[in-house]
Amino acid sequence: MARKTRSRGGCDNCKKRRRKCDETRPGCLVCKDRAIVCGGYPLNLKWDWGVASRGHLAGSTLPVRKREASVHASPRGLQHDRWRTSPGSDDSKNAAHAVSMTARSSSSGPPRSLLVDDIALGRSWDPHSEESRRLFAKFQRSTLYLINNCSSTDAVLNEMMVDLSNESPACFLGCVALQLLHDEGCVEKFFLCFESTLRAFRAELLDRPSGGSMQRGTLRAGLHLCTLSIEQGFPWTGQLKCMADLAGLADDQEPATPPPDDSTYHVLEAIAVMDLPDFVFGRQTACIGMWKRLREHQRRATGTLPGGVEMMTALPRTLLDIFARVHEPAAQFDFWHWSGDEGHLLQAAFWDVWRFCGILLARRSREQTTTRTNDAAQPQDRSLTISGLPSDEHLVYRIVASLDTLPLGLQQPENTHLLLANGMFYPYMVVSCNLAILSRHPKWLLALDKVRELCFRDPSQNIVIAQSLLEESSEKGDEFFDISEAARARGIELAVF
Repeated sequence: MARKTRSRGGCDNCKKRRRKCDETRPGCLVCKDRAIVCGGYPLNLKWDWGVASRGHLAGSTLPVRKREASVHASPRGLQHDRWRTSPGSDDSKNAAHAVSMTARSSSSGPPRSLLVDDIALGRSWDPHSEESRRLFAKFQRSTLYLINNCSSTDAVLNEMMVDLSNESPACFLGCVALQLLHDEGCVEKFFLCFESTLRAFRAELLDRPSGGSMQRGTLRAGLHLCTLSIEQGFPWTGQLKCMADLAGLADDQEPATPPPDDSTYHVLEAIAVMDLPDFVFGRQTACIGMWKRLREHQRRATGTLPGGVEMMTALPRTLLDIFARVHEPAAQFDFWHWSGDEGHLLQAAFWDVWRFCGILLARRSREQTTTRTNDAAQPQDRSLTISGLPSDEHLVYRIVASLDTLPLGLQQPENTHLLLANGMFYPYMVVSCNLAILSRHPKWLLALDKVRELCFRDPSQNIVIAQSLLEESSEKGDEFFDISEAARARGIELAVF
């Protein structure tokens, strides 16, 4: 009997796992049985920040040529015509072949509408269309305030976003893409707009003169791209290096310029939080250390380290300082002896949950380091601790107890202003990895099931990936599930901040 040849046309997931694929369209049945999103069958281009090896762009570090901008006025305070290129121009043709597929290399790839054929045919988002203006206006009315967790009466934020969109084409396109993401039935339009945002962002990075001042609009566009990539389950941490260079927070260089306003400083803090260790499971790039450098710049500029609560995580900055050094030997002691910060009673319980998770992560990091440096190291008894710190089981108990009671407090009318519900996703994921401890306490598992419903209400791809990883943990049945390693094996990055 003739030997059966192996199929080479499987979906992205099956190719990465070297698994036989049934090639069912639009998604294979193997992925469906495993409750994961099929990556489809697109031809993913690999050219990102490398150098072209052939063709008319051979030797180029980026496939997009520099464009000459012409300025034209446009209504509603936006001047988008200055970014226009004629449909038949060389720039337009080059851009059609220049779409980076980096963001689509995850196992949960895009739908059929994002195939290379669409890009090769010159399909891209038009930032000058009436639809773009309509979507931006809609973004100004609602989505802008939703993603910034603020009141819709904040006129200053609205005016600032218009100014940044005038300054940066990528920022404007990012706003439009965010609106398309929140609108139902706009999948194909969203991906086309996302690609245009990515191209515009990279073009602005190239156009920035060496040592030039920090471009606020480009920085905001980078934050938009990270947000869009996270919600779609794309790898995204590689973009942080671009923004760190732009802000002067890469390596030990001096910041480009002091932040001109509080809003820009908030963007810098948000980007620095995204770079913190263990806030992204399956991270594919090394941490840059942006948070430490940003805080050091604060100390040099003001003579002290500002306290208060960081807006995106709702955590005190002093607690984030410890998370920034979670892999250092003294981290677990620093978490346990953290003096806290002033706030609401529910906030205090919320912050305790995070620092208990920090202790668990610090111990896990220490054990992994010991194992790497000593091949003969014996598995440690995780029920024993040093210097009187609580055991893992006690920490898991404290985390589960707080996660069980926090939703009840947040449901009270007087506490609706506390935006803490989304912050429960991180401790839920961390505590769910301690399978051996949870298996000994069925009541704790029941409490976590209630939290699961709260954390997984969001239908974003990031949440779908999290569900899939937790299902994988239950199938393996290990004492401890290394969720970061499991995500890395799939080629995905899971944001949990």
